[in-house]
Amino acid sequence: MGLEFKLEEMAHEAAVLRSTTLAVYEAIYNGGADYEEFDDALNAVFCMAHEHMEHMKSLSDEVHAFRKEAGNK
Repeated sequence: MGLEFKLEEMAHEAAVLRSTTLAVYEAIYNGGADYEEFDDALNAVFCMAHEHMEHMKSLSDEVHAFRKEAGNK
């Protein structure tokens, strides 16, 4: 998979994470339920953020390896 495609994937993943975070925030502060009702939603956002960080680290490692290989040619 090309780096450009992976970057697009990461941008999409970040947009989904942002939208989900905003939706949970809006539900907590402007919804009718107590904040305790949103523990699972907050956990899901945390898991999404953690997964995104892992994907970004992997992509960063790939870019560094690519640059190192390109420098040796």
